[in-house]
Formats: sequence, structure tokens, C-alpha cells
Amino acid sequence: VVIRVRPLNNSEKTVHGYNRCLKQESAQTITWIGQPETRFTFDHVACEGVNQEVLFRVAGLPMVENCMAGYNSCVFAYGQTGSGKTYTMLGEISDLEVRPSPERGMTPRIFEFLFARIR
Repeated sequence: VVIRVRPLNNSEKTVHGYNRCLKQESAQTITWIGQPETRFTFDHVACEGVNQEVLFRVAGLPMVENCMAGYNSCVFAYGQTGSGKTYTMLGEISDLEVRPSPERGMTPRIFEFLFARIR
């Protein structure tokens, strides 16, 4: 299980300031800052600054490699409205005929890698 922490948007910064409800303890652990503080451990925690390429290398690439080795694989995004699911899965796809966007998400990257491996 991989968790991706979305950065605060401008509206959230205006209303709540820069305060966070989570703090990242390590590459696998986040802590909810509440009463009481609660620690959660995952296979990987992607901080809010991680780019699409790094997230693909951490989560998508191993999944595709397992798929190519004959194992069933699945990737899906879960979260509330505005939490970044569409951005993570699809990213910003523009100018595909010119060059792939560095902001493209997991789905286009998985297919690119999969088709390159099949060739």
C-alpha cells in the first residue's frame, strides 16, 4: 500500500495557514497529529513534493514487472473528492504528439513501459 500526501492548495493555506494534520516520520510512516497522535505504517509514503516519475518508479514499475512475471496486479486510487486521485492516475496529459508530459500519471506511464517491454 502506497500513500501519496497531497500538498495544501491556496484555499487551504488561506483558511488554515500552513498547519498540517500529518507529519511524515519516514519513507514508510506518517503520524496523524491529533488527540491522541496516531502512527500509520505503509509500504511507502510519498511526500507532497514527490513527482510523477518517482511515484511511478516506486509503485507502478514494480507492479508492471510483477505482471510481466505472471502475477496478477492492480493499481487504484482511493480518497475523497479533491484528494489527487485523477492527477495521480492520469496526470496532465498534453502535447502527446510532440513529447510525453513529465506530469503524466501512473496509467500512461504503465502503458508506455508495458508496450516498450512487449516490443
